[in-house]
Amino acid sequence: MRQIQDVFHSFNREVLFVELETDLTERLRRNRTEHRLQCKPLKRDLEWSENDILSTMTFAQFNPEKSPEFLKYYYKINNTELSARESAQFILQKLNDIEKM
Repeated sequence: MRQIQDVFHSFNREVLFVELETDLTERLRRNRTEHRLQCKPLKRDLEWSENDILSTMTFAQFNPEKSPEFLKYYYKINNTELSARESAQFILQKLNDIEKM
């Protein structure tokens, strides 16, 4: 993430890192929705896809308690109860706030 941020900064641009947090039950539910299966062919193998979600949780660090200190703009959204549109609206608002700085 630091390298990505550095690329943007080298062009005098800012970058917003957004982390979406969703509880496991909701992740597994969303994994089976018609829209997701339509848009993401790899997700159509439900057994593999669910095992991937569960196994990734054993080694990947998701949703740290605090933002990485080296990131200038980091925004974490718990979208368990939010629609995709609502999450996008929060992100757009954050981008607008950054632009005004």
